[in-house]
Amino acid sequence: MEILSSKPFIPSGENFDLAKSFFLALGFKTEWEQNGLISLKWGACEFILQKFDNKEFAENLMMSIGVSNLSEFEMELKEKK
Repeated sequence: MEILSSKPFIPSGENFDLAKSFFLALGFKTEWEQNGLISLKWGACEFILQKFDNKEFAENLMMSIGVSNLSEFEMELKEKK
């Protein structure tokens, strides 16, 4: 048996639609969406955005994304402003 994937559940905060729009604007693509959950993917990075608002949890959550070229990634993000 092998583990095929691990996808963290990330809380959206008080505005699920705004959080979803933010990640889509960054470049993530929707894998599926249902009942306050949306699976988002960009390359090898995948997570599930959850319609969930817990301030203490959100303030202590960290997410790290590795990229192959930081300068290119930064330029891409600046173009999306």
